[in-house]
Amino acid sequence: MSAVSDYEMSNEDYSFTVNGDGLIDGKETEEIKVTNRIIRISVGIKDKLFRGQVSDVNIAIHDAEDNTVKVWDSTGLEQTIEGLTPGEYMVIINGNKDQAQKIRVEDKTELQAFSFEQWTVADIGAIIGVSFVVIGMIVILVIVGKRRRQRKIEDKE
Repeated sequence: MSAVSDYEMSNEDYSFTVNGDGLIDGKETEEIKVTNRIIRISVGIKDKLFRGQVSDVNIAIHDAEDNTVKVWDSTGLEQTIEGLTPGEYMVIINGNKDQAQKIRVEDKTELQAFSFEQWTVADIGAIIGVSFVVIGMIVILVIVGKRRRQRKIEDKE
C-alpha cells in the first residue's frame, strides 16, 4: 500500500465480515469512512512588546520521555512540524530546561499553533528610549514649574 504525498498510512486495521449470501451486516453494501491525516503543529517565538516573530532563538522539542524530537534556530517565521503522535511535549528555548514549557499535541485535523514570548533587544531598547523621554519630560516640567514660581516671586517683589 502507498499513500498520496503529504499523507501517512494508518496502522489501524479495518475489517468487516461478509456472510454466505454476500451481505455485510444484512446489507448489500456498507460504507467505511477512513480519515487519513498528519498531525501538524506550528511553533513560534514572539517579541514580548512588538508581538512579531523573532529570529535566532534556539528551539528544541522533546517528547514525554525527554527524547529530542526536533531542534532548530528560529528564522522569524513559525516552524511547522508534521507527523507527531498525540501527547505531551516540552518546548525548550535557548537550552534553558528550567523554563521548559509543556504543550499538548492533540489528534486534530487542523494546525495546532503554539507561540511563546521572549524579550528582545528591540523591546529593551524601546523601554529604555521611552523611559528617557518620560524622564526628560518630567525634568522639563520641573524646570518650567520652578521658573514660573521664581517669576511669581520676582513679580511680587
